Amino acid sequence: MRSIRFRVVLPILLGFLAVVLFSWDYQNERVVASMGMGWDMGPPMWPYRAVQIISYAINVPAYLASWPILKLLEPRIYLFPYAVWFPAIVALWWWVGRTIDFGLLGNRSYSHRKLLAASLLIGALALLSLATYVGQDEYHWAHQYWRGHAPVDALLFLRGAGEMLWCFFFAAAFVRSAARFVKRQLSPDNVALPLTR
Repeated sequence: MRSIRFRVVLPILLGFLAVVLFSWDYQNERVVASMGMGWDMGPPMWPYRAVQIISYAINVPAYLASWPILKLLEPRIYLFPYAVWFPAIVALWWWVGRTIDFGLLGNRSYSHRKLLAASLLIGALALLSLATYVGQDEYHWAHQYWRGHAPVDALLFLRGAGEMLWCFFFAAAFVRSAARFVKRQLSPDNVALPLTR
């Protein structure tokens, strides 16, 4: 039985999911536009904003990487962001699949393993700190502005939960790669034998 090639499977599956969510979001935007000022407080959270939040939670790094491009171009066409987000989402999931298949840094040999391992561990701690900050910020924001609206709270927390889970994923990948470097350093092949007379 052949092993699963995650670098192929994940971009296909999550790219298809992105197209489904984009189509659903586009349809929602058409409904919102047809309503005009029909809603006093704006469109309801479900499903009109929920689809964007779900897509963002699943693909946080792709959205963050695309943000400077969209900010620079300032598109006037509503469909244009989808054309920027889709390749970023496919590239993200290809990279995640490649990381699952080969590890974060691949199988190459590195000369400064201790420095690289220390950098990875520091990066993991920074990501865990960021995840804690995002979690606290989302909790306080939802608690302050959306008190008593449990479904809305859950959807808004999903946005922060996606960011936190991606931080945990990257932190775990960093720790795993650092552990591989340390393991290689301590392997019998790398231990210098004392000279005998």
